[in-house]
Amino acid sequence: MLEIWHPANYEHVDLLEEKEVIKSPSGLIIKVGDDRKIFSFIYDQQGRSGNFVEVFRFMDEMKAGYLFQEASAARRRYFGDDRHPWYLYKSTRSDFIHWYDQLPGPGTDLYPVEHHVISTVESTFEILSTYEPKVIVENIK
Repeated sequence: MLEIWHPANYEHVDLLEEKEVIKSPSGLIIKVGDDRKIFSFIYDQQGRSGNFVEVFRFMDEMKAGYLFQEASAARRRYFGDDRHPWYLYKSTRSDFIHWYDQLPGPGTDLYPVEHHVISTVESTFEILSTYEPKVIVENIK
């Protein structure tokens, strides 16, 4: 079940666009924003697997439509209706986590993870991580 995710330093904007995704030896950075601000979600702590995140996937917004009902329900629970735009969600129980637990090796019974969803007008990013990312805000205007 998805919940509204409001990480530290995040300031809600009406529309998020994908700006840049960087995977490097020092971590994973997902940059999203609008014409005034860029939000950098920085995953830079090595987890139990030696990676910065357990799993990362992204897809076209149309393909990620399977999240629509859960995101709508999360907005209703948090805001009282689902008309309020929101683009960040998290969960500790999801189909993505269930899929991860079916893979060989230790699962969430030994190493709990959170499912983070960052949705933009073009793409949806899904991350399984043992920690919340740092969020850095850059004003561009």
